[in-house]
Amino acid sequence: MVIRPTVRSALTLLCCLLFLDAYAHADAARTPPLWRIDYDGRSMYLLGTVHLMPPRDARLDAHVRSILRASDALILEVDPGLADPASLGNALSRHAFLPDDTSLAEVLPPSTWAQVQHFGLRLGLLPMQIGPFRPWYVAQLLTGFAMAEAGLDPEAGTEAQLHLAAAVNRVPIYGLESIDQQLGIFSDLPMQAEIALLEQSLEDIQNMDSEIERLLYAWSTNDVSYFETLLDELQDDTELYQAVIVERHTLWLPQLLSFLYNEEMRTTLVAVGTLHLYGEDGLLDELYRLGFPSEPVLP
Repeated sequence: MVIRPTVRSALTLLCCLLFLDAYAHADAARTPPLWRIDYDGRSMYLLGTVHLMPPRDARLDAHVRSILRASDALILEVDPGLADPASLGNALSRHAFLPDDTSLAEVLPPSTWAQVQHFGLRLGLLPMQIGPFRPWYVAQLLTGFAMAEAGLDPEAGTEAQLHLAAAVNRVPIYGLESIDQQLGIFSDLPMQAEIALLEQSLEDIQNMDSEIERLLYAWSTNDVSYFETLLDELQDDTELYQAVIVERHTLWLPQLLSFLYNEEMRTTLVAVGTLHLYGEDGLLDELYRLGFPSEPVLP
């Protein structure tokens, strides 16, 4: 998954990532991914999100904030109101742990386990703390710690800012899936696919700084070709691509259509990870094939 399993998993799980430092020019105008579909006098906006940012960039662009204020609903991957500590803990207990009689050291190749211990210690995690977890979760755990070390914060991410603004403006929030469904995407993968995800994530941690800059710059300028390249690479991992993209969109599309058809919702704002918008199986193309063309929205 090239540098990208981190990117890919980040865009699907609430517990991780996206990135940094293209905001050296924070005062410059940003054009994050934002598209509009018009249907029968109603409008649906689709916003590609960044899950973590540096705290200094914890802001919504003015035109996004204006759209949210006018919206009858904000639609996220998961309603943060349902992502309380108890629900998250219960979901993790079902999806993040190996069987009681198995440890990570027994599952991984020795060289991979050695790397996990090395990076874990560097990030303040002892082997005994990591040992009970499945490989997919260790990949998320180590990457999340590395992101925090780099100064990124989920409270500065797009979803957190949207959730706050929706609360202030009393905009109802809906989720497209549950925490349990999100975590199940990875725990349902074959073990070898989980191990491959972990091994690539260990490599990604070493190359993080340069990729962080490229990724967030692509987001802030809506560089569609960059995200389509990531999707092309993700397709090389068929099982993960099907689970992360195709199967989830199959569940999401009927819900999005129900919002479009709802005459009481004149304006809706849908905010999902940016990779979900693009590519042949992306939401924009899927909705186009269903008769709902979109157009970009600029500041």
